[in-house]
Amino acid sequence: MDKLIVLNAGSQLSIKLDGDNYLAWRIQFSALLVGFDVFGYVDGSNLCPAKTQVVAGSATTNPAYTCWIRQGQLILHGIVSCHYNSGDTFRYCQNISTSMEHPSNHVCWPIPSPCDGT
Repeated sequence: MDKLIVLNAGSQLSIKLDGDNYLAWRIQFSALLVGFDVFGYVDGSNLCPAKTQVVAGSATTNPAYTCWIRQGQLILHGIVSCHYNSGDTFRYCQNISTSMEHPSNHVCWPIPSPCDGT
């Protein structure tokens, strides 16, 4: 990925997720992710690259890994920001660290194990 995609769910989605509108929210959010070509970050098809790479005999941080982590965090921000009740969002999301770990993903999209950086 050449550039990072920032999701502005407040302006790009006409609804926020609440207890009664899951199907409509899922259709809109999925279309947004597909449109920006980042759906693979939440359904697990865009696998995490290795954390390090060997360049000229020396292990260095893999730029693809750094980009993958940053993009996943931006998607996570988009998912969290599109909940109707911020108190509910905090309760459900306080311990997650990647877009694939968000509770709605377990219902929305099948999720493999999160990236372990290896």
